[in-house]
Amino acid sequence: MQLNTKVRLPILKSMEILDYPMYPGSEGHGFRHTFQPGLNVVVGVNGLGKTTLLNVLFRTLVGPFEPRKADLQEPGAKLHELTELKRFNYFAARIGADARAARVRLELAFDKDLVTIVRNLGPSLEVLDLRHNKRILNKPDEQRYLDLVREVSGIESAYDWDFVVRNLLFFFEEKVPLIWNPKGQFEILRILFLDTELSSKCAALHDDIMGEDSQTRNLAWHIDRLETQMSERLAALQMSSEDVESLADLQRTQNDVNAEVALMEGAERDLQKRLQDLEHEIFTGNMEIYEQGSALEHTRLEYLKNAFPHIPDVTQVVFGKLFSDEHCMLCSNPSINGRERLRKLLRSQRCPVCESRLVEGNKITAPKHLSDVRLRTLEQNQRTREKVLEQLEARKAASQNELLELQKTLNGKLVDRAKISQRIERALALSGESVGVSQEQEIIQAQKRELDTRRSKLVAKRRRYDSLLTKARERIGEIAKEIVSTFGTFSQSFILEECKLTFQMDPRPVGQSGIRINFPSFELEMTSAVLPIPRPRHEAEQVSESQKEFIDLAFRMALLDAANQGRGSLLVIETPEASLDSVFVDRAGSMLHRFAHGRGNKNNQIIATSNLNKENMIPALLGLKDERGKVKRANSETRKRVINLLELAAPSRAYLEFKGEYDKTFREALGG
Repeated sequence: MQLNTKVRLPILKSMEILDYPMYPGSEGHGFRHTFQPGLNVVVGVNGLGKTTLLNVLFRTLVGPFEPRKADLQEPGAKLHELTELKRFNYFAARIGADARAARVRLELAFDKDLVTIVRNLGPSLEVLDLRHNKRILNKPDEQRYLDLVREVSGIESAYDWDFVVRNLLFFFEEKVPLIWNPKGQFEILRILFLDTELSSKCAALHDDIMGEDSQTRNLAWHIDRLETQMSERLAALQMSSEDVESLADLQRTQNDVNAEVALMEGAERDLQKRLQDLEHEIFTGNMEIYEQGSALEHTRLEYLKNAFPHIPDVTQVVFGKLFSDEHCMLCSNPSINGRERLRKLLRSQRCPVCESRLVEGNKITAPKHLSDVRLRTLEQNQRTREKVLEQLEARKAASQNELLELQKTLNGKLVDRAKISQRIERALALSGESVGVSQEQEIIQAQKRELDTRRSKLVAKRRRYDSLLTKARERIGEIAKEIVSTFGTFSQSFILEECKLTFQMDPRPVGQSGIRINFPSFELEMTSAVLPIPRPRHEAEQVSESQKEFIDLAFRMALLDAANQGRGSLLVIETPEASLDSVFVDRAGSMLHRFAHGRGNKNNQIIATSNLNKENMIPALLGLKDERGKVKRANSETRKRVINLLELAAPSRAYLEFKGEYDKTFREALGG
């Protein structure tokens, strides 16, 4: 099964900012900078606009849009929708004036496609110019830009593009850690690794369920309120009715039936949970059988190669397909008879072609020399696992039958409850209840029928979503090992403790009720001074501040590497040294260098802001420190990687007062 590798993430080629007073440049009107592959550093001190510069890049990419407020606090938890900011005054507030005259021009590379976009920095972030490679696009606007992004990136929707930029490519100081947010994890896994059709279906069905769940809960609340009011009126009526005792008995019976229904509904939920757990065990078992089967086929080929060391490679390939395919190589019919015949012959130590017993000769190794213990062990393990799966399937079938019987009984109780309601209505009619009460009850009953219909539809949609996620779990499971391995490589560059990811399922409902669905996710495990064995760290508060930052960063890097397939990607990081002491500055620099310049990552690009301070991370970021910790002198190529806001930004009062000291620190950071 092939993963979606069509997603292409951007790298920055160049940036130009004009007529924005915060960045006058050397000539007073702005500046232009060409970004390099690998690590780029924005250098400055407090007040010179490092964060503002990153927001210029960010807003040029996503425009005047935000996810809903709840989605900002827990990415991936709500609907796949964006809201447009009517008056975006961030850049105006930074200069205390209208920013509509200011312009930013970005050149972005999506693999071989070049996109150029020009915006103003006013309240609407208007698109002024848009180009695709050398072609100028007429009538540029936000929709034209998003259509172009969809075309060159392979990311299907504006929401998905915003999510990738906001929660993966940009690593601001104020952010929600992705590694401790399973809902956000699934969103990014969906966007990066599912094919376009499956990804879109998952997002659309998720939103449909969320909307239907909200409307169903509102209707249930409304019915409860009406029934409470009705009960109060019935209680008042009961005091004056001639048939008080009869009505009271009916209401007690109704309460008893309601209690039985509630117990049965609870048992139904428990059975559904049991079925879900069994399905998860079956899914896990199938994955294990798949992996064991691959090892078994590999061992069979080794067995065959040892028995027939002189057969040509092409013959080995043919036998490999015969042993692994579930279709006939000749007629293409789905059949495993040929494969099982070959396996039976090998088990009895006979030639798989002529069926002769294997004897030592010029081209055959004697059977007694064949090391078949491992093959027999693997075959036995495979049979054992298959029997376990058969038992699980049997338990699943039994639970399904039990659920069906329970639902039949429950339906009978629901019929009894409806009949009691009709008897209460007749009793009320006999007691002189007004026509208005009867009409109100009819309305309530109609709304209850609508509620039952909505709940049934919700159950069907949730099961359809779970079915979709079966495919998603399989596809994401194929890339999980690569993500786990790459995370380990990046995290070991920084974290001294043993730190690893585990791929697992995150069971949760969609909405505030319903069955719990298994979403693929990753969980962090780590040792500590008092935990010599890696233990799960479910919350960000379970690690130190610096560990939290760089663990989440390593996870994002692992996702990007798995998604890029060697094409490269942008990663923007705000002040990575903020939570570090001097010892870990070099380790952080090593981790970032491994992503930006390590083997196989030559196309990756990092843009990081850094302060001039005593830790001075700039040499570590630029790779200027030698093994003894001495800072080498930066050459001209290295200096191209630096955006020096000491020269390009409007000087702050602190910089004017301590200019000599800051300039000296900057020169020392670049090796003098």
